[in-house]
Amino acid sequence: MHTAALTQQPEGDFTAGASSGAATHAVSNQRETPLMRRPFQGAFCERFGCPAESFQHSLLRESMDPWLRPLASLVQRVCPSFFHNDLEYLARVGDASTWPEVWSLANYIRSDPCLNRGLLRRGLHLRVSGMRLIQTYARVAEAALTGESRAEGAGQ
Repeated sequence: MHTAALTQQPEGDFTAGASSGAATHAVSNQRETPLMRRPFQGAFCERFGCPAESFQHSLLRESMDPWLRPLASLVQRVCPSFFHNDLEYLARVGDASTWPEVWSLANYIRSDPCLNRGLLRRGLHLRVSGMRLIQTYARVAEAALTGESRAEGAGQ
């Protein structure tokens, strides 16, 4: 597994498309950063100003394609358990504290049968997006490196 940069990945894996050189450099060199000394959940909640209890729902929203968010809201109202597997998976992501852990979890989303079952998930990709999860991690890592902790309204 490569961890040389957010945009350099193992063969056959997607490109994260991170734009921050500082976050890319620090994460890629596995330096000890504020984010890496604690679970991703804490850094995410600090960055987006969300309470720990709403972490999974906030991260689900952030890691879903924006054009799918209204449909996801409707599906969740009609079938509250639809995103149960996604939320459990995101709890595992929240416990991760290193780039390789997050990378591995994000990359596995495409092949996890629980997250890709059914027409809405497989056809419309109405599920957590590994690519957007990586992009969110990069934004949180950059904020941790620069000491930025302003709320962006995740999950609202």
